[in-house]
Amino acid sequence: MTSRLPFDALRTFAEIARGASAAEAAERLNVTPGAVSQRIAALETHLGRRLVTRRGRKLVPTSDGLALFEQVGAHLDAIEDVLAPGRRDRALRLHATPAFADAWLMPRLKTIRALAEPFTLDLVTAATPFEETRGWRASDIAIRYGASFGDELMATPLVPSQIALVVATAHATDDTAALLRSQPLIRQPGLDEWPVWLDALGVPPDDVTWGPRVSDDAASLRAAELGHGIASVRACNVGDRPALRVLARRPAPGGATYHLLSRRTDRAAPPIKRLHNWARRCT
Repeated sequence: MTSRLPFDALRTFAEIARGASAAEAAERLNVTPGAVSQRIAALETHLGRRLVTRRGRKLVPTSDGLALFEQVGAHLDAIEDVLAPGRRDRALRLHATPAFADAWLMPRLKTIRALAEPFTLDLVTAATPFEETRGWRASDIAIRYGASFGDELMATPLVPSQIALVVATAHATDDTAALLRSQPLIRQPGLDEWPVWLDALGVPPDDVTWGPRVSDDAASLRAAELGHGIASVRACNVGDRPALRVLARRPAPGGATYHLLSRRTDRAAPPIKRLHNWARRCT
């Protein structure tokens, strides 16, 4: 093996390691998809290691490939900044759900923007996770609710694991169990929190009336504000809502909470490291 690594082949491999398809890498590097495959094959021959493997129609890094990218990824970014300042995408896209962005993220946005420098921060709010439609890219970070995530992602908890029962202030009383019997219970698909609440408050399931089914916490909170029933939501999403009263709080089932997520292959990038270190201090 010669002492110098082929720079173009390294750049091509880095695009694949960041999550690009062969076609996307070819477009970004202004080469053909065939050239992408040839460059990666040449790099593997040069190093004597298998760096990528095929998963379905997509190329993904092997363990050796991930190890290489962790060593060279940030350095390649720095070199490309020097060679072509302003050419690369300088936006870091932070994806979050609307309710979390409104109640928790917006008051901290100035801090997060400073931690993301020299990248500009684009906040993208949507109830449907982007990774369900297009997959992760190097410019993506996200805040997601859950207890565990894929091994390819680095996850840092942001807030305590806690859910809350809320109802319109006009309907609130100090007898929460009686309210559960008298008010409709607002539901969210995919969340199984009501059995936990009913058991904790000693209310049999046959004693309750089910209310509307809504898609997320933002809709649950609004429905409760308008008097459509009692909602179970993430406690951090309640925020300052005078029209709502919090009836009770408890740990979320399974320890689920909001996490800051990024691809593990990007963990050496200074903005990513700063954001995860900050997230650890938040809890």
